[in-house]
Parts: sequence; C-alpha cells; structure tokens
Amino acid sequence: KGLKKLGRNAFRECRALKKIVLPNGLKKLENSVFEDCTSLCSVTLPQRLLSIGDGAFSGCRSLTIIEFPASVRKIEGAAFDGCSDMKKIAIPEGVQKLEAFVFRRCEKLLDLTIPASVTQIASNLFDYNGAATPGLVIRGVPGSAAEAFAKEVKKTFRPL
Repeated sequence: KGLKKLGRNAFRECRALKKIVLPNGLKKLENSVFEDCTSLCSVTLPQRLLSIGDGAFSGCRSLTIIEFPASVRKIEGAAFDGCSDMKKIAIPEGVQKLEAFVFRRCEKLLDLTIPASVTQIASNLFDYNGAATPGLVIRGVPGSAAEAFAKEVKKTFRPL
C-alpha cells in the first residue's frame, strides 16, 4: 500500500515470472525493473502510475499486450525494446513525448495508437533508421505528431 516506486532492476532476469499485478499506490517503474523477464506475459499496471522508466520492460519477449492507465505521463527510452510478441499498443492521453527506441525490436507490433497529447516522437522510436514492422498502422488525430511521424517512417496512418 505504501510502495511508491519499484527500484532499478527490481525483477530483472526473473525468467520464471509470468504474471504480475502491481499495487495501486505505485507511481513509478524505475529503469530496467522487469528487463529480460522473458516469460512475463501479463502485467496489470496501477491506476495512479505516472512514469515508466528506461528499459522497464526491455526483453520481455512474451508480453503481448499492455494496457496503460490514463495517469501515465512519461514513457522513457527503450521501455518496451525487445517485446517481440507485442501486437498492439495504445499510448494514453497525457503522454507528451515518445523517446528513442521505445518500441525497438517489437517485430510483431501492428497497431500503435498515439494520442494528440504526444507532440514529440523520436525518429528512432523503432530503430536507428526509423524502421518498423511491415504492416504497422499508426492511429492518431489528423494533423497531429502521430500523422507526421507515420509519414516520416512511411507507415499507414488511420485517423481516430
């Protein structure tokens, strides 16, 4: 109940971890907190979570979907790097910036929703050259950073 953050590397390389429900008082996931938890397939994020640190879920290749609470404001670089089974992600309204490599090596990502609140998207969100999964659809508000980014990386844009 009193836990406010999960520290750096707290569950790193816990390869047997398959499912976790995080407590509601938690506001921050530090860097690499679940890095290389290769069997992790289900995460329930708390409703008051504000920040997901650099590489927090990096290498969690069994993670297929993650639902963000509306409270999330910051998703740091490489947060989901190597989540190779991830298929669909909807960034919550309120996040303003998507940093480098957040979705690098997410080879099965086919559906990414980016809200109007996101005004900055790193050109290397997916990889060094902006490459992303063939067939990826980026959804967002017409005229937004999401639409401009979709054009930049030559991906299909669909209005929300």
